[in-house]
Amino acid sequence: MKRKVLSIILALGLAASSLAGCSKNVTPSGPVNQKDETEEPVAEVTEPEEVVNTEPEPEPEVTEPEPEESPEGFVLYNGGSENVYVTDIKGNKIAECNTEDLLNTDLTLGEYTSLIPLEYYDGDIFFKCSYVEDNNMWCYDIMAYNVESGNSTLVYGMGYEQTLAALDAYNDKIYIATYDYNSDDGRIRYREQAFSKNKETSVYTEEDTPINEIFEKADGYYFFTNSDNVYRYSPSMRCFTRDMDEYGHLVSLAENNICLIDSEGNAKLVDYTFEYYIQIFGYDKENVFFKSNVPYDEREAICRYSIVDNDAEIIPETEGANALCVSNGKLYYYKDLSEEYGIINNHFYAYDLESSQASMIYETRNAPGVSYNPGVQGFTIIDNQIYFIDLMDRVLKWVRVNYDESGASYTDIYCPDKEIVPLKYGNVIYESNTEKCEKCGTPLVKEYVETFVLDSKYSDYADEINRKLEVYDSDESVVTQEISDEECEEHQQNPDIYLQTNESRVSDVRFIGDKYLTVDMTGYWYGGGVHGMPSKESRIFDLTTGEEKKLSDFYSGSDADFAELVGDIVARDYDDEAEYTKGMFAVDAASAKETVVNSTELDTPVRFDEEGLYVVYAPYLLGPFASGFIEVYVTYEELLGRKAL
Repeated sequence: MKRKVLSIILALGLAASSLAGCSKNVTPSGPVNQKDETEEPVAEVTEPEEVVNTEPEPEPEVTEPEPEESPEGFVLYNGGSENVYVTDIKGNKIAECNTEDLLNTDLTLGEYTSLIPLEYYDGDIFFKCSYVEDNNMWCYDIMAYNVESGNSTLVYGMGYEQTLAALDAYNDKIYIATYDYNSDDGRIRYREQAFSKNKETSVYTEEDTPINEIFEKADGYYFFTNSDNVYRYSPSMRCFTRDMDEYGHLVSLAENNICLIDSEGNAKLVDYTFEYYIQIFGYDKENVFFKSNVPYDEREAICRYSIVDNDAEIIPETEGANALCVSNGKLYYYKDLSEEYGIINNHFYAYDLESSQASMIYETRNAPGVSYNPGVQGFTIIDNQIYFIDLMDRVLKWVRVNYDESGASYTDIYCPDKEIVPLKYGNVIYESNTEKCEKCGTPLVKEYVETFVLDSKYSDYADEINRKLEVYDSDESVVTQEISDEECEEHQQNPDIYLQTNESRVSDVRFIGDKYLTVDMTGYWYGGGVHGMPSKESRIFDLTTGEEKKLSDFYSGSDADFAELVGDIVARDYDDEAEYTKGMFAVDAASAKETVVNSTELDTPVRFDEEGLYVVYAPYLLGPFASGFIEVYVTYEELLGRKAL
């Protein structure tokens, strides 16, 4: 297996935040505590006689200053984002970095395809780093990036055989747990190693852990990893050693029954029969938490099994709810209670495990033009404080929730995640419509359509452009055929089968120079079957005239000329092993070109950019559905013979 040299100082000028604040005493100007003008008499003081010490003074003891320890830190990361933040226990930012900058500028981390932050310990952010090996297999390393020095150190190489189960800073060490299915007998194998850091060299030394003896004895079991404070894209889960130390057992699932593994590696099935399939998502010393179907309802509910009482119960009013995490004696979950299709209105609850009482703590609602799950993305608990990603001033940013009986408020902790460009240049409005069967009231069609509205300060023709962007007519019915009584019975028995949904959302807005506006849309239609059909559309407008443009307004060639040009580019990219060509219906460059030429004309969707355009092919045109959209980049130099549009 290829081994990379992974101890090079980062050549990156990151503006990392200071790890320790400082204060300064200031003497205020002006008369502070001014004394009264009438002075009090001063008492006479008799100085004592000086005593002369004739013995030599002992030399002062010299003590070596203890090295400063890095403050405890918590990673805040919104899955798929470029921005990574580290805060202290109070939510104050102590470090930050940008994964895209690291991939583009760092000689060490730049060798990887992606970086996912997992944990922070002693000034180091731990990344799960991916790369493709010579055998075209995805491989993974765990790297430690020091935010102060910029040094990157390889901690553990997983290769392609192992899957990460947990990474946890515990007992002044880093614990990394992995599992694999690549053994000869096909059974799952777990392993958890501890890594100690040399404070002088910053090198991590690997050592075995006693928990591995338990894994060997309970061979073949699937162990559930735990998380007591996060619900996000890539949580740093609790290590198995921590769970065993604090709870006295690990949890597995065997034949749809909970299995407890003790510190000796003995596995014991609980003496309880679960009527429905269960999905375990967490546990503690006394409980195992899972989701299961409700006997009287088709939806799933959140449940808990009491190890002490050997009994299971449904958490009241959690049908259709989504579990977040269990932390400090409370189960956190949420429900989407929106009555409008396409709109999310999440209500968040805290269920006290001791009192068995639930209380709603806050609610959130999404905004048109912004793709995120409000209140859920980034959900993290630090020192009993909730943090998540929210929209403030056209920017998705990290906020802290403050809540009591009177309601909730949100505090900006100055860790921005992403600017929402459509809201920078205007506004996004929406229409939500549900058509029901006139006879039985079953929903047959649900539609959600967003429309971008350009701010008039960017063009004198903004009103004209906005009129052209209005494409949705809520008065136009989709259900046109007459419905029989027999069909109504089918509607009520199988409502999901007869439901058709259609969504169209504003995904991006760009200015090309100061003349052109582009508006990108994404959509998804579903009318039954295994999957629906996604769509992409991009429209371009001249800001100086209000006119909508198309490719033929810029390119003077024919359909055949354009198809030949794009085909030649794809053939070149195929020979260069460009990533997008790997998912095409092609065995060589010639067949790749032929496929493209047969699927390309001037009306093929394109997306204009600053220096070129993307020709966009929907699934099934150039490759299977699993390949998704295939996009071919054509520079304006290749298309128009000039560098700009």
